[in-house]
Amino acid sequence: MNPYFDDFTLLEPVSSLSDAVNYTMELLELLGWAAEVKAEASPIFISLGVEFDLSHTMKEYKVVVRNSASR
Repeated sequence: MNPYFDDFTLLEPVSSLSDAVNYTMELLELLGWAAEVKAEASPIFISLGVEFDLSHTMKEYKVVVRNSASR
């Protein structure tokens, strides 16, 4: 039996994003999991059918979480 995971979401400040992506990819490789970065950093993203909107986080301290359009 092979479990299947199709989303690995990484939340990280822009200032340390590059290092965080590299470390995460190295960890997944050490665990024997093949992974690739498929999306650029964005304040609005979908993970496992859920849309996260972080565009208002810094000014209003607000995070919006909702079902994606495909749900």
